[in-house]
Amino acid sequence: MEAAGKRRPEHHTFPSPTNISCCRRIPGGGGGGTGGVAAVEKLAAVADGVRSPTMEEQTSCSTSIASSSSYSSSSPPPFGLPECQSERSGEVARAVLPEPALDPIWDAIRDEAKHEADKEPILSSFLYSSILSHDCLERALGFVLANRLQDPTLLATQLMDIFDDVMMQDRSIQDSLRLDLQAFKDRDPACVSYSCALLYFKGFHSLESYRVAHALWNQDRKILALALQSRISEVFAVDIHPGRLLLPYK
Repeated sequence: MEAAGKRRPEHHTFPSPTNISCCRRIPGGGGGGTGGVAAVEKLAAVADGVRSPTMEEQTSCSTSIASSSSYSSSSPPPFGLPECQSERSGEVARAVLPEPALDPIWDAIRDEAKHEADKEPILSSFLYSSILSHDCLERALGFVLANRLQDPTLLATQLMDIFDDVMMQDRSIQDSLRLDLQAFKDRDPACVSYSCALLYFKGFHSLESYRVAHALWNQDRKILALALQSRISEVFAVDIHPGRLLLPYK
C-alpha cells in the first residue's frame, strides 16, 4: 500500500523500444537528415525514465519523424516483385515494400531443375543456363524462346531483348503464361512437370511466342511481329497471325 501523501507518478505513453530503434534508422530527409534522429534520441531518454517530455519536444519529434520518413516511390514491378534498392548518395531511396508475392509455379520449376541437375549431371549446365541462372519465369522463358527461334539474321541476344522488353512490361502475358503452364501440367498426360513444358514443349513455346508477337502488333511494331510470326512458323510449324488475340487456357 502506498504511503500517505506520496504522489503517484504521471503516466505517459511513449514509443516502444522497438519503434524507437526503427526510428533511429530512418534516413534523414530535407536539410541534412539529423532532425528525426535527434528528436527520437530525446524521446528515448524520456522512455528510459530520465525525465518527462515537454509539449514542445513531443510536437517537434512528431514533425521531425514525419518529415524524415518521407520518400519517393514508384509502382511495383510486374507480378508483385518489389524493387529493393539500397540508399546511395544522390539517389532517391525507395520505400521498404512488403515481402514479394509468392510465385508457386516458378518456385516449383526451380525445384524441379535442381532435382534434375542432381539426377542427370550431364544436363546441369543446360538446366542452369535455362532456369537456375534467371530470377523470374519471364526471363527464363525469354532465354528458352530466343535460343529456339534464333537464326543467322535474328540473333538470340536480340530476341532475348525483345522478349524481355515485352514480357516484363505486360501483366496480361505474365498471368497468361502461368495459366498456360498450369493447363499443360493438368491436362497433358505427357507433361510430367512444369519445367518439362517450359523447356521442351513446342506447343507451349509457340503459344507464348505468339503472345509476344501479338503485343508487338498492338504496339504498332507490325513488321517485327510479322518477322517473328514467320520464324515461329518455320521452327514450330504453327502459324497464327499476330493480330489475333490468344486467350489463356482456363
